[in-house]
This record gives sequence, structure tokens and C-alpha cells, in this order.
Amino acid sequence: MRLPIEDFLRPIVNNQVIKENEYEVHVKQLAERLREANKVSGQQSKMSHGTVKRYYDRQTNLGPFKKGEFVYVRDPI
Repeated sequence: MRLPIEDFLRPIVNNQVIKENEYEVHVKQLAERLREANKVSGQQSKMSHGTVKRYYDRQTNLGPFKKGEFVYVRDPI
């Protein structure tokens, strides 16, 4: 059974109403593209994290300390 409002709520792609049999194909293609975009964004995030870590590590100076030395740790909290 089909409700009249379903005609009103049909998706529109490129200014054209999608037919019923094309709707499932469109949803599957969209889901696949979204999965691929998520995968690519995850890869980009990992690369970005590595780049930021390299820049941070370049500017970090641990000081002339040797293993076993006592050091003062400042905790402003």
C-alpha cells in the first residue's frame, strides 16, 4: 500500500524525481561512496597526525638529563 505523501517525499537528484526501482540503486551507490569517503578521511587523518607529531618532536627539548637523575617537575595545578 502506498501513501499519497510518499510521492511528495521522493528524493530528487539533479532536479529529477527518482523512480522506485532506481531508488534502491541510488541508496546503495550513495552508501558505497560514503564508506569510501570515510575510509579516505581516516587515512588523511592518520597522515596529518604523523606530520603534526614530527613538527612537535622537532621543537621538543628534553634537556641534558641522564637516566636516574632527580629533576624538579612543576605542576601548576
